[in-house]
Amino acid sequence: MQDENKLYSEEVEQNILGCMLVFEDCIRYVKEIEIDEFYTVLHRKIFESIKELEANDNPIDLLSVKEIGKAKGLDDKKLLSYLAKITSEVVTSASIEYYISKLKNYATRRKIIKASQKIMSNMYEINSDIEAEEIKKDVLQAISDIKVNTKSDDVEDEMKSVIAESIQDIEGKYHKRDDYKYHTGLFELDKVTDGLHAQELTLIAARPRSRKDSTGFKNSRKHSEKRNLYIFCFIRNVKKTIRQQNDLKQVWDRFS
Repeated sequence: MQDENKLYSEEVEQNILGCMLVFEDCIRYVKEIEIDEFYTVLHRKIFESIKELEANDNPIDLLSVKEIGKAKGLDDKKLLSYLAKITSEVVTSASIEYYISKLKNYATRRKIIKASQKIMSNMYEINSDIEAEEIKKDVLQAISDIKVNTKSDDVEDEMKSVIAESIQDIEGKYHKRDDYKYHTGLFELDKVTDGLHAQELTLIAARPRSRKDSTGFKNSRKHSEKRNLYIFCFIRNVKKTIRQQNDLKQVWDRFS
């Protein structure tokens, strides 16, 4: 390959691997990098070992990487010596994001060159009956198919996951729309909240003497009779009345 040294940096790759082996907070960058974004075979196997350890929630250190590297056919003594060398040269993790961006720059350029070589090779084999616009479309598609894993990809995946969970939650509530098990009986409140639900906190605030406490107590009785776990708490600026204390005790006794 022409000017091969311009398409990767040993220093960049060593720094990234060294940071991940020395600084625990750098492990979070593992998901941003693909194995083939490293150029040398040795660095790919080291990163692959780190990736496996991270995926299994195992500690990432020189010895654990050495053991996995040994299983991948690497000389364990030489590997341990190399790992010690690259970690000893790492002083700070402050520049790891800069080095990752450089790694992706090199990797993307290599992918573009590889795709271009394939395109050039295909040009000699294309049927002369194919429309020029179709040829151009295929070439552009080949370039656009080059994937670059970035932080935005992770955010997009997280958003897709959140949206999927939200849709599932909405569908679940829709299928249970006729389930009045947790409804309070207060039409306007149930209309807004769709009733009370597990793992939800509902706050009722209103002006003084608006019967907030009695509303809570009534719902406590109602849900205790249905054997629903319902915890009612209230804050007052005056002492509780004997009647309120007795009502709360009755609710508590139902769950005891």
